[in-house]
Amino acid sequence: MNESGRYVRVRNYNVGGEFDINNEAFYIEDTWNVTEQLTATIGLRWDSFENLNASGNTFVKIDNQFAPRLGLAYDLFGDGEHKIFANAGRYYLPVASNTNVRLSGAELYTHDYYTIQSEGSDGVPVLGDKLGETDVIGDGTTPSPVSVRDNGLQPMYQDELIFGYQGMLNEDWSLGVKFTRREVKSIIDDGSMVEAFKDIGLDSDHFLLFNPGEGVSFQYDYDGDGTLEDYDFTAEQLGYPDAKRNYNSVDVVLEKSWDGLWMFNATYTWSQSYGNAEGYVKSDNGQDDAGLTTDWDYPYLMDGANGYLPNDRRHALKLFGSYAVTDNLLVGMNANITSGRPRNALGAGYAPDQGSYEYGDTYYVGDTKFSRGSFGRTPWTTTINANIKYDLSDFETFDSAYIALNVFNLFDASNVTTYEELAEEDAAFNPNAKFGSSLYFQTPRRVEVVFNMMF
Repeated sequence: MNESGRYVRVRNYNVGGEFDINNEAFYIEDTWNVTEQLTATIGLRWDSFENLNASGNTFVKIDNQFAPRLGLAYDLFGDGEHKIFANAGRYYLPVASNTNVRLSGAELYTHDYYTIQSEGSDGVPVLGDKLGETDVIGDGTTPSPVSVRDNGLQPMYQDELIFGYQGMLNEDWSLGVKFTRREVKSIIDDGSMVEAFKDIGLDSDHFLLFNPGEGVSFQYDYDGDGTLEDYDFTAEQLGYPDAKRNYNSVDVVLEKSWDGLWMFNATYTWSQSYGNAEGYVKSDNGQDDAGLTTDWDYPYLMDGANGYLPNDRRHALKLFGSYAVTDNLLVGMNANITSGRPRNALGAGYAPDQGSYEYGDTYYVGDTKFSRGSFGRTPWTTTINANIKYDLSDFETFDSAYIALNVFNLFDASNVTTYEELAEEDAAFNPNAKFGSSLYFQTPRRVEVVFNMMF
């Protein structure tokens, strides 16, 4: 290491092969007119998910998942114009196919560390002496299925409840109100068993596909002698919190049906998304490594993760309308107005126990904790699109034809949609000068001309 204490990490990563998944599903449904005014829709879905590794062997199989669905609709006055409804159901999600490659592939993954001899004009370091031995994370062989997943792995699913009202205000106008509640009950992700191994006096950074918040059971060749040993750890030993994601929303829809001259639709949505598990991806840092984001990799990465999730936009208003200027000329416009999403301040260290820090964005900047979503919100955005369509079917040349002009983001709105959220660069207490700067904006105005014809 040079006098500045800086060094270079060189990562070598290679993985390949063919990976298969087998997903099956069956669904049965029956609609039952309980009375003249009450209708019940009863359904049952059966799912089976299977993921195979690079050797063609099953490393995850979750079958016989039965998901019941129930829907009720009551015609208030028996005239078909006003109804209240309720729907409840369970929805299972498969293990992301990307997991086959990253967790069960023949992955060759090593880290080497070097001193910095000098720095080139392009900013790329010139390597000096090698520091220590090569850190082997993956040795290029396909791991045993029993070593990469919890033997008692439970399916990933969420429950949903919807109820609301829909009715006619008069012959042209209708009103609808709907409440939705979704609650994640279980997720599947990969995480290090390092804290659990420490608890029994062993040193291993072994990763496993598991249900966060639950205990695990697996086999692993810890000492490298070719023999798999049994390991059982409790949730407390692993150190991970329970997975949470709750979504609540209220939709209000006002609609004017098309009467040959004009139509209009307005939808307002109040919503709330809260928890510590966004889903397959991680929008905080733009990571789209489905099912294998840095979430849950280490317990310290989840300290402060509970809060309003990246897709939490409290208010959204959508307006749509069209008007027939003539029999052939139709004009339309739609607007999408949404409030901002939560912002974070992410650090590159973990103040409560810096010795446990390996990698990843934490909710600690220096020695200060900024829990998820506590750094304000992005601005509101308004996008207005317009279109003009002229019907050419009156011309004898065509059986059906039209020409249309579509203008997206008519007023060229350019509010910020994403800010730089990394408050530290490379290491704790090393401020990122770009923190808080604007990264992405609304898509600029775009014009599209469409000509469609049939002879």
